[in-house]
Order: sequence, then C-alpha cells, then structure tokens
Amino acid sequence: MLDHYDPMLMQRMLAVRLRQLRYKTGLSQRQTALRTEWSINKVNRIENADSTISITDLNALLGLYRLTDPQDDETLRDWARRARQPGWTSPYAASLDLRTRRHLAYQTSASRILMLDTLLIPDLLRTDDFNRHVRRATTGGAPPTDQQHHLYSQIDATRRAQLAKRADRELRVVIDEAVLLRPFGSIDTTINQLQYLRRLTETGTL
Repeated sequence: MLDHYDPMLMQRMLAVRLRQLRYKTGLSQRQTALRTEWSINKVNRIENADSTISITDLNALLGLYRLTDPQDDETLRDWARRARQPGWTSPYAASLDLRTRRHLAYQTSASRILMLDTLLIPDLLRTDDFNRHVRRATTGGAPPTDQQHHLYSQIDATRRAQLAKRADRELRVVIDEAVLLRPFGSIDTTINQLQYLRRLTETGTL
C-alpha cells in the first residue's frame, strides 16, 4: 500500500509520529533541541513536515524518545527513506508553492476522493480547453500566458496519470446543477466538457 503514497505524504506521516513520540516522553521542542544540540527551528520544521530528516537525525530522535519496538523502529526508518525520494511534483517545485504541491501529493495518494463544488467543475474533471477558459475568467489580474497554461496542462496530465495508477481508488463528486449550466469559452468547449463528464460516469471512473 505504501507504494501508492507520495513521498510528501510519507514525510507528513513521519512528522506526526515523531511528534507523538515526543509528547509521549514528555519533552518540549525546546528540550528536544537542547538534548540533540539542534535549533528549535529544526525540530519544528521536522515536526511540521517542512523538511525531510536524515537517518542519522532520525536515530538521534528515536534514541532520545526511547523507542524500543523493533517493528516500529523499522517502520519509521522506511518512512524516512521513502520521504527522501523525489515525488511527482518535484519537477514543478519552482512553479508551485509548497501548499499546492502538498495538496496534489496527498490527493494522488488517497484511496478515496470526495469533492463538493457549487461554483465550478472541479479542475480534476475539466478538459484542457475548458480549463484554459476557466483560468482566464477566474484568475485575478493578468490572465495566464500560453506558457503558463502549457505548464498547468502538463501538471494536470501528470496528476491524472498518477491517479490512474491506482485502480481501486474511489472518486465521488457532487456538483451543483447550476455549475453544469455555466458556460466557459465557446458552446463547443462547454459541450465537450459535459460529454467528457458523461464519459467519466459511463466508464465508472466517476
């Protein structure tokens, strides 16, 4: 199952577990920093999943937290190794902020995706042409350039490919009827979008 998890999710899982272990030992972040001779900022970044952790640093924390369960110990080491692998969003790190990359990574790792939208067709379900017009209409300030749209299209295609790797993933979407009647671009663009949604439902994808 872990093979379906993005490294950014593994990093989050590890961060949560390390924080739990620190709580269990009754140590504060300041005390942890003092005993490991690290800065509080480093401890905080590890526990917030803002940075990966090396095996050496993980050994220091596991020793400090007195983890004695061999299976738990090996599990955390495996998570740390997986978290240090490049994820599918890594090539777009210069173009996407960390919050967006995390959202995409967590989404493509999920076994079930539930979506509710009363304003727009979710971007995951849009055709490329429809998406281009939505971005132009909803982006504040200057609309995306052709180069930016090409990048967004590439990211969307990669995300769909990642989602397609897991056949047992459940995708459920609730869309307001008014959303389906809201046109973007030409009539053909909107018709193609609606036909695309119908194909998704007919194939069982949606």
